[in-house]
Amino acid sequence: MTENRSIGKETLSPFSDTTMLAPVAAGCDLYDHIKHMIYTTGSATILSIVVYAVVGLTLPKESMASPELVQQMLGTLETMFHFNPILLLPPVVVLLGAFFHKPTVPCMLLASVLAIVMGMVFQGFSFATGMTAFYSGFNVSMTGFSGEVIPQINTLLNRGGLMGMMSTILLIFCAFAFGGIYSKSGCIAVILEQLMKGIRSVGSLVSSTVLATIFMSLVTGSSYLAILVPGEMFAPAFDQFGLHRKNLSRTLEDAGTCVVPLVPWAVAGTYMANTLGVSTVAYLPWAVLCYSSFVFAIIFGFTGLTMKKADDTPLRGK
Repeated sequence: MTENRSIGKETLSPFSDTTMLAPVAAGCDLYDHIKHMIYTTGSATILSIVVYAVVGLTLPKESMASPELVQQMLGTLETMFHFNPILLLPPVVVLLGAFFHKPTVPCMLLASVLAIVMGMVFQGFSFATGMTAFYSGFNVSMTGFSGEVIPQINTLLNRGGLMGMMSTILLIFCAFAFGGIYSKSGCIAVILEQLMKGIRSVGSLVSSTVLATIFMSLVTGSSYLAILVPGEMFAPAFDQFGLHRKNLSRTLEDAGTCVVPLVPWAVAGTYMANTLGVSTVAYLPWAVLCYSSFVFAIIFGFTGLTMKKADDTPLRGK
């Protein structure tokens, strides 16, 4: 997996890299984390729908750009592949696995095997081609398409595979080592002690976590480091306030996963800008979910709404 591409699904999918990473960094259960994320991500999603609906209904049609590039991409994809509703089966398997709390790795492998079989049946790929894509990632040359391929199609499709995850795994190991050095050297304790001096309530704790995570996102441009380092730093503070660790994991994703796409020099920000042909600064005002997620996290922190104590009971107004 690579850095987050679609924020809504990344924050709630049990197969997303950052979704799996946040509860690990915070020290809580994956599905507890996902359920807790629904409050902030769900609120941000509803707000986004309202904003887009209002804009869509009020914006003059003549002010909208003609989506020639999108139409060109769709036409190329229709020429390359044979689409069929049955092709939705692999993501359905993933969703069912998540719904029934099945182990992540077997579900991913089953969905991958189904995808390879469907590629052979519907797209005419050989078994060797399917296994190559499974190992090293897909490439448009595998389709045998002889026409001109626009760069956006290559950017969209040329990715994936087991080897595509190696950079993520290596970065996670390095981040854990980085966090371990800070922890053992006492740096985190010193930083936390200074931060804790200004923390007097659950709201200020959540706000401090959000600010630290956003700072790491801006400095490193990586959602992984933005989740891992603050997770290591603030975990003792959440314990001190008697809060469940899933409050921490949720906050890490609200301010880490969601903010990185707004950073122009981050992997996610660069990918979206290049793929969409729109600069990060240009689409930033319309990325409502990205910045409203951590705003809702702060609001819930100060009001106590949806916050849970260590015994998983509601914090209520504290």
